[in-house]
Amino acid sequence: MAPERVGERQDAIARLAEGWGRRPLAFDRWLVDPADAPVSLDELGRLLAKLPPENVLLRRSAATPDSTMEKWAGLPAGRRLEELLRDECVHVMVLDLERFHPGYQSLLARFVDRVRPVLRASGVTLRRSMIGLFLSSPRSLTYFHADSEHNFLFQISGTKEVHVFPNDDPVVFPWEDRESLFCARKHQIGYRKEFESKATVVALGPGMSSYQPALCPHWVEAGPDVAVSIGFSLFTSAERRKHLLFQFNRRMRRLGVRPGAAGRSAFRDEVKIVAAGTLSGVARAVRLLKGR
Repeated sequence: MAPERVGERQDAIARLAEGWGRRPLAFDRWLVDPADAPVSLDELGRLLAKLPPENVLLRRSAATPDSTMEKWAGLPAGRRLEELLRDECVHVMVLDLERFHPGYQSLLARFVDRVRPVLRASGVTLRRSMIGLFLSSPRSLTYFHADSEHNFLFQISGTKEVHVFPNDDPVVFPWEDRESLFCARKHQIGYRKEFESKATVVALGPGMSSYQPALCPHWVEAGPDVAVSIGFSLFTSAERRKHLLFQFNRRMRRLGVRPGAAGRSAFRDEVKIVAAGTLSGVARAVRLLKGR
């Protein structure tokens, strides 16, 4: 299934507001101009060499959507980034670039300003935002996984296909996997080939961008060339509420109580969220008091 595509003559922000949290979108342009940020492989290679190791994740490509991605210790010293990406089948993910380069800091601020009307219209509060990079070797593959935040991609060079699945399908994304994502940061989830009938395939080329709602399982395959994408991540109050809900259920099971599954009762979910927020506040207070 192809995504809803938003062209030059359409109001991208209005369409984003309509699809927010529910369906992926593809845009025929970037939502803001990334002119201030370095995007060539030579510039990025110099920038990445200066970043803390914990902000650069280098992994070998997955063989299939349901296989793992072996981690490397870090970017090899003295090796050009473009050479690494062309000679090895790897995937590089860079986090929190706004902390290390003023161009990316400015780009993130302009992007957040651009989409802020959508957040207001959706009744959610932005808790945190982040900008990063995805660098992919030709034909490399990122395994089937889900993220708890809303994600946007700006395709700078190369091409990629993103297979996006519904975020409300309990077969594709069972509640156990949702709980593991929120409570244990386990992103990879079980994949079956028959899921593909439910996928929206977003094809991205240079100058294009996309929106992927929070909790949409997905896997990604790069095209025949090195692919460079800028990623924007928005963490909102709605996902924080889900975090509290799953956190409460996990705590109850550890106490020997079998709570009802999330989503079965709006009233019970609301009670759990309030209770989990109180428990988190109490736990933080206890830690602070112990430290004094």
